[in-house]
Amino acid sequence: MLKDKGSKITAAFVLAILAILGWAIAPLFLPLYRWIDVDFQKEAASKNVPLEELQKEYDIFLFYDPRGEGDPAPWKIVDMIPEWGGESTAAWEKNEEYDIEVRCILISDKTGKPPSTLYVGSFPKDRYFGCKGWRFKPGSLGQTSTRPVVMFNSMSWHKLDPGQFRAYQQRNLDDGDDYFPEYDDEWYPEEEDEEEEGEGEEE
Repeated sequence: MLKDKGSKITAAFVLAILAILGWAIAPLFLPLYRWIDVDFQKEAASKNVPLEELQKEYDIFLFYDPRGEGDPAPWKIVDMIPEWGGESTAAWEKNEEYDIEVRCILISDKTGKPPSTLYVGSFPKDRYFGCKGWRFKPGSLGQTSTRPVVMFNSMSWHKLDPGQFRAYQQRNLDDGDDYFPEYDDEWYPEEEDEEEEGEGEEE
């Protein structure tokens, strides 16, 4: 009897350990953030946008172009398929973004955090990425930035092949802040601010 009881306790302990380990590594494989923390219906209601539009999954192509160390929005949307501005409605007006790059807040559907820059290189060919994902209005998903929020499907994250990245590079895309000032977060690297202050003091 005592042996059976001891075996049950041991089995329960092992199962508890496995459950803890499983929960710890689950974000490596499963979109836990999207499943647990993202309520599309709530976001649609709070931002006054059609639910079916918010749930639409796009092919999104991005370029890593930080403005300096600590840039909160270092990623730019260079293309979306279907075209972002092509399905504008009265409920959710979309700006035409062809040949325009738009800075965004980019987060993973696994963790709710930005993607790792481990595979981002210094050459342009190493800074273009593609993914499946969802686009939200600025201020969605707990973000406070004026930038649109993109949640990407982590399993679809990939670096663009040479032909794709060259095609986007050759388009010479315009800066979205020049077209959509409501997106501009007016963020500048601290180093530049300090230099400007120093120059003013010298004068």
